[in-house]
Amino acid sequence: MVLRFRIFIFIVGLHSYLPVAAQIGNWSAYLGNANLSPRWTMHNEIQLRNYDFQRMEQFLIRNGIGYNFSENNNNLEVGYAYIQSRPDPFNGAIQKHEHRIFQQFITKQRYGRVLLMHRYRFEQRFQDQTVNYRFRYFLATFVALNSVEITQGTWYAAATNEIFIHTNNNYFDRHRSALGLGYAVTDHLKIQLDFMRQILPINGRSSNQVQLTIFNNLALKHHR
Repeated sequence: MVLRFRIFIFIVGLHSYLPVAAQIGNWSAYLGNANLSPRWTMHNEIQLRNYDFQRMEQFLIRNGIGYNFSENNNNLEVGYAYIQSRPDPFNGAIQKHEHRIFQQFITKQRYGRVLLMHRYRFEQRFQDQTVNYRFRYFLATFVALNSVEITQGTWYAAATNEIFIHTNNNYFDRHRSALGLGYAVTDHLKIQLDFMRQILPINGRSSNQVQLTIFNNLALKHHR
C-alpha cells in the first residue's frame, strides 16, 4: 500500500511539474463507469484543462447511459456534455458555454498482452444559438508490461489516436495523438500519465498537453 501511494504521489507531482517546466498544457480527468445491471452501464466524466497549469482553458462534464451487446463489450451509449471554455490569452476570445448531445459505440479486442479499444462518437454541439455536428474516431492501444493482462499491480503502456471530422466545409477539425504509462492500483482503479500532441488545421495551430487521468471501473480486461 505504501509503494502504491508513493507511485501515485510521483505521478501527480510529475504532472504538476512538467507544464511549468516546459510551458505546455496541463489536463486532468476522471473517468468512471458503473454497471447498473449485466447489460446497462453508466458513464461519468470530469475534465479540467489548463493552458499552462495556472490558467484554466476548459471545464468539461460528460455523462451517459450505455448498453452492452455482449459481456462487458460492444457498448452503445447516449449522453450529454457541458463545456465551459475560458478566454484564450493569446487571441482574446470570449468565454463560451457549450452543450452537447452525443451517441457513441465502443468495442474492444484483445490479442495476448495487447488490448485495442475503438470508439466511434457522433456529437451535436449547441453553441451561440447554432448547432454543429461532429464525428470522432478514437483508437487506444494498451499493452500490459509485467503481466499477461492489466490487473492489480500491472504497469502498462498506452498509445491513443483521435480524429475529429466536422460536417461543415472545414471537415478536418483536429487531431490528437498521445503516448503514456499507466498503473493499475486495483482491478478497478487505474492511473495514467500521457503526453499528447494536438493539431488544429483550421487555424494552423498546434499544442502539447500532459494528461493525468484516473480511470475508475474502466474494463481494461476483455471478457469473451
